[in-house]
Amino acid sequence: TPGVFAHAGRLGFLTPAAVEQLTTAHTLYGAVTQMIRLAIDGPFDPKQAGSGVLRRIAAAAHSPDFPRVERELVERRIEVRGIFEAMLAR
Repeated sequence: TPGVFAHAGRLGFLTPAAVEQLTTAHTLYGAVTQMIRLAIDGPFDPKQAGSGVLRRIAAAAHSPDFPRVERELVERRIEVRGIFEAMLAR
């Protein structure tokens, strides 16, 4: 997927900033979802997850703690949505 983003940037479909934002979001989402899949059986509820699991998720996301991971996920979601909407407006 990051290769597709880079190629879209080279073709002018995405700005360099959008390529970076999408690649960063993809990496973060991937790290978090993979750790959740490994550590949790069934739906993920951070309020029900143990502190060790939350620390592992944060470490996988290269973040100091789980609340920061949650904030980063929201920030990346907003960025990705903005890129998507800009692409549709063309």
